[in-house]
Amino acid sequence: MKKFVKFVTFVVVLVLTFTACQKEKESEILLQKENSYFDSHKYRGVFSKEDLRKVRKASNVSNGAGNQNIPLSFDLTSQMPPMHPVGQGYNGACLSWAASSVVSYLQHKKNNTPYTEETIMSPSYLFSQLRKFDEYGNEISDYIPTFDMLKAEGICTIAQKPSNEYDIRPNDYQREQAKKNRIRNYERISFSQIKEKISKGIPVIVAFYLSGGAEGTFREPFVDAQNRRIWNRNDNQESYAHATVIVGYDQEYFYLYNSWGTYDRQGVHNGLVYVTYDTLEEALQRYYGVESLFILYGDENIPTIPQPYTPTPQPKPYIPEPQPAPTPTPEPREERISVNSNYLNFSELEVNQQSTEYLSIRNEGNREAYLRFRIEGYGFRLQEYSRNLSQGESFELPIIFAPTQEGRLSGTLIISSSNDEKRISLSGYGKERREHYQVQAEYVSYLPTGTCGIPNETIQGKIEASTSIVEEDGNRLRITLILRKTDNSSFRRGGRFYVKLREFCAMPMDRAGKYYYSGANEITQTITVNKSEVDYQGLRIYLLTIADGGTNERNYCAIRITKN
Repeated sequence: MKKFVKFVTFVVVLVLTFTACQKEKESEILLQKENSYFDSHKYRGVFSKEDLRKVRKASNVSNGAGNQNIPLSFDLTSQMPPMHPVGQGYNGACLSWAASSVVSYLQHKKNNTPYTEETIMSPSYLFSQLRKFDEYGNEISDYIPTFDMLKAEGICTIAQKPSNEYDIRPNDYQREQAKKNRIRNYERISFSQIKEKISKGIPVIVAFYLSGGAEGTFREPFVDAQNRRIWNRNDNQESYAHATVIVGYDQEYFYLYNSWGTYDRQGVHNGLVYVTYDTLEEALQRYYGVESLFILYGDENIPTIPQPYTPTPQPKPYIPEPQPAPTPTPEPREERISVNSNYLNFSELEVNQQSTEYLSIRNEGNREAYLRFRIEGYGFRLQEYSRNLSQGESFELPIIFAPTQEGRLSGTLIISSSNDEKRISLSGYGKERREHYQVQAEYVSYLPTGTCGIPNETIQGKIEASTSIVEEDGNRLRITLILRKTDNSSFRRGGRFYVKLREFCAMPMDRAGKYYYSGANEITQTITVNKSEVDYQGLRIYLLTIADGGTNERNYCAIRITKN
């Protein structure tokens, strides 16, 4: 019996040891993969050129009472969704992660439900629709379209659409589920209002320029005795910004609910970054003088504006009121949308290019209309997703056609209001991207006597070429040349025109052209080359004239053919 107990104890210890080793190995692999704070090309998500002055500015909840009633510290961390162990990954989805976390918090407070996959919102719902690229190929997204989409469409949960499913747009089921999680509105705030909003239970979305390369920067935070990641300097500040959520503060730090996971080179931590006040204020992203600080409103956190005191009126002596005249029944107030076309047909467009058409929309109803826009189908996208349109007002809605594949593409633009809907058919054709060729003059240094080992060679002067290029069917290019001397003199002797490809001295004459006569002021010549001869550096062609007789009189210039 004792032997059996010892054997069972040995097996249990062995299993626990193996499990612990496996978890430690998985953590090390995950840490090596993510390498959170040290990769300067990761986690850059917002580079806004938006006019943030268009976003409504929030008022002070304290109604002018200043900071005297604001607690010295406040922490919403325990009420936020559990920190994702990996986070956003190698992409620019930080704004989508920040916004989805705040909506998860708002729905948690409203419905009093625990955090599960059924109640945590999916950042990929936003980023798969709003991701775009700047001129350097970096992934970015903008504030106003993100918040407008939350207001118009809402957002579904990670149980309905996984958090990292960035390359797949939402389907009809996911869009229908997203309507349950809309925000009521959003506002921008100033740096001085952060504590006030946090103390009222309102998380703050913030964007700031990243820093790194030294301990204490955002990418390489200082780890204190409490295993906290401390950001207290802004060395090597980058031109791209990162979005997170401010969820608390104390007398020294703001608490940043980050989306970079819970592993870094220093080991496991709680996923928060603790930043000093002046460090965050210095790093804030600003555009048009507006700080990138935003709050979202659900049904439960709409601010109440205190009303001024009004004394109770004293009762007046009773005076019988005259009977009012009958009033006519008012005309029903409704929204009515009109468009200038029910069909938009885009012209043929090469794959990976884009073009824009505009649809004129007018509110012909007798009240203000709140319009929402969305597109079904692939190859088409919008720049805005909602708009308030006053009675009688019109505006032009841009629709972008950007084919990613060849062939006919179709979609539907849906414009909806509270009591009206319009469906506009969209059509376009993506065609194969063709290469285009161009020809330009190429600088040639002076060739001295004896160039290429030809004895007694005399370089009389340079020539220049006026060129035109025609792309023939198949694999050939036809180039017409008009050659003249740079000093506008005539060719003293008759001779023959030659072509040398790529390097002047690398090979003998490649192709002989036509004969020209003494006294000619210009030579017209047509040559052909294969497209395969034009590589990514282009094709360099030397053009020479060699006179008859023993003087070895030569003139030369060069052109280069390139493709784009």
